[in-house]
Amino acid sequence: MADLFEPDQLQDALQQGPLNEPSVLIARRVASGWLRAATELAEWPDPTPDDLFGWALELAGLFYNNPEGLASDTVGGTSAAWDRQRRAEILGAARAAYANVAGGRGGPVGAFPAPLPGPDWYQPELSRPYW
Repeated sequence: MADLFEPDQLQDALQQGPLNEPSVLIARRVASGWLRAATELAEWPDPTPDDLFGWALELAGLFYNNPEGLASDTVGGTSAAWDRQRRAEILGAARAAYANVAGGRGGPVGAFPAPLPGPDWYQPELSRPYW
């Protein structure tokens, strides 16, 4: 099974000093898990589509920089705030983009015939309570 991105690509994307490699690998697995749950793809396409690559990289960056999922944090005179909504936006976009992909989350796929002409199945006189 192919990975969505390589560890050095996360370091390049975050533009930080050397990253902790075990933490990068964990962040990659977490991002992969979130995306797999959203898309319900059984396998990652090879080559990796740009949308999946970008989402995975951004999700891994979000996790790497904020593994506890905090909304904000203050230590001494330094404070940081994170956009917790961004993860939900990414996963929603992934869910929508891969909703009907073969092997992914599925609604009906294909064409369906038009309804047959004639009376509707609903008959009000038969739907009243029996008591």
